[in-house]
Amino acid sequence: MRNAKGVFSFSSGNWIKCCWFECDKQGYELYKSVFHEHARQLPCNHPLSQHVNFIFCSERCKQYYLHSHKDMGNLPPGFKTVL
Repeated sequence: MRNAKGVFSFSSGNWIKCCWFECDKQGYELYKSVFHEHARQLPCNHPLSQHVNFIFCSERCKQYYLHSHKDMGNLPPGFKTVL
């Protein structure tokens, strides 16, 4: 069994919801995706490095988001029948 911690935003004072646009469930740290918004040559611990965190409620919502760049609702092979 995996333990999942909810993500709280201190700036807004609310729990963060899932980033998939069709979902209103609470997001969990377990299903977080980090996108690097800095050059590859710049290390992640550099003061000028920037990251964007996307929080999801489940692995399925995370995979929907990661695989739906052009068309909405895409899942990678194997996820359509598994989840």
